[in-house]
Amino acid sequence: MNLFKRCFCCILCLSLLTVPGCGVDSAGKENKTGISTHFAIVLVKGVSTKDAIKTKLEDLPLENQPLLTDKDLNSYKWQEHELELKQDFKLADSFTNVPLNGAPFVIIADDTRVYLGALWTPISSLVANIPTIMVLPSDIQKNVIKIKSGYPGGTTDIKSDPRSNQLVYNALKSIGKLKGIVVNGKIELTIEGITKTYIRGDSYHIPANTLHSAIIYPGFKAVDYFADKKRYKAKIMDKGERIE
Repeated sequence: MNLFKRCFCCILCLSLLTVPGCGVDSAGKENKTGISTHFAIVLVKGVSTKDAIKTKLEDLPLENQPLLTDKDLNSYKWQEHELELKQDFKLADSFTNVPLNGAPFVIIADDTRVYLGALWTPISSLVANIPTIMVLPSDIQKNVIKIKSGYPGGTTDIKSDPRSNQLVYNALKSIGKLKGIVVNGKIELTIEGITKTYIRGDSYHIPANTLHSAIIYPGFKAVDYFADKKRYKAKIMDKGERIE
């Protein structure tokens, strides 16, 4: 009888650990979204922006389905927190018709809730002191969204800016979604047969497992991101030298 009780308890414990839609994220907080992804934007369910700000991040109820995940993402421009979405993502369906007081959302990185933000509308006179996403007609045409530090403005201090959280950075870097940016000089990139020239201030993205080559010109410097830290060793390039 005692053996039966012990076996039953073990089975019950294992069952509880494998309940769908419930888990523990890497920060030790319960993740009830049922969403296992590297990066996601998920709306808060049934809570106003004002009340969401007053609530602990881990206590906010979230919608079952995210607005978008890393699977909808072509690239992320880290310096400007601009997301370029895939062609088949219907931006107008998800990010328009926002109420005047906004629609709160949570950014999730590697199954961890990172920070609170809100969808916002340009016709609102209210101030938002949290990161905001405001989708304009020009954004819909380009299929891009930008996470701003607030509305109409926000913090300019990188250390206190939740958008610059290391968890988000690491998650995006690990799946090769971060855009590189040219700091100085010029580079010609050929990606899948299409050649473009990038100069200082330009950003670029090379999708994973994509055939590409480059001609690097003297004085070229860039900030680039690779999922594999050991992919390249430091090398001084000669003028006009081609790398593949």
